[in-house]
Amino acid sequence: MPEYLGKEMVELGANRYMTVHHSKFCLSKHSYTEPLENAKRAAQESGKPVLMPQMGEVVYLE
Repeated sequence: MPEYLGKEMVELGANRYMTVHHSKFCLSKHSYTEPLENAKRAAQESGKPVLMPQMGEVVYLE
């Protein structure tokens, strides 16, 4: 669940994470911006950077 994302990142030992499946369509009951707000909050909680690429943007992971 989104509210546990920061905790999960710490437990998994991830160096960074990338958001996917957001800001494309408004199909759910939550607000359009909620997924990105959750990701930003998780990044602050975990102290890990979050990558939020735009559609079509190339992201190099290494």
